[in-house]
Amino acid sequence: MIKPKQFADMLQAEKPFRYYVNEFPSGAPDAAAWVRLTGGYPPSDWSPRKKPSMQILVRGPEKKRSELNSMPMNCTNTCINARSFMQAIA
Repeated sequence: MIKPKQFADMLQAEKPFRYYVNEFPSGAPDAAAWVRLTGGYPPSDWSPRKKPSMQILVRGPEKKRSELNSMPMNCTNTCINARSFMQAIA
């Protein structure tokens, strides 16, 4: 299973930004994001596949609101389409 730091590093490689793991440290800049991996949903009765979930919380200045609002979804889509990410969470 992928670790939160690995997840942040993968995002950094695909979508350059300032990522932190699990929370913002004191002194973190306004334009930053934190990432969390959770246990997700249990496998279904029909498939033993894991269903991990992730959270991406982005903050930044008001003037970049539209750009930052779309960032979590863009990161999620990037991860889903990245073969290395899908293999890491399997």
